[in-house]
Amino acid sequence: MNSNKKYICIGLIFSGISFLIGQLHIFYIILPDFIKGFLEGFSISLGLILILFGLYCESYDLKKIRNYKSKIFNKVLGK
Repeated sequence: MNSNKKYICIGLIFSGISFLIGQLHIFYIILPDFIKGFLEGFSISLGLILILFGLYCESYDLKKIRNYKSKIFNKVLGK
């Protein structure tokens, strides 16, 4: 499985987790409302970001992004 499909699958898993947190009533007993809302919102946003990044990877070449990230990483480490 190539990387773009991995991003899409992981994004769908996070979206499914957020759906389960919202629908299962056992989380009302275990977690306070603030933590439940934070987990639900975080997993929804992370899932959508990963799905969109996977779709972006399918249509564009990522060599420029990879080179840019390595240049920034080398500047931060001072190599």
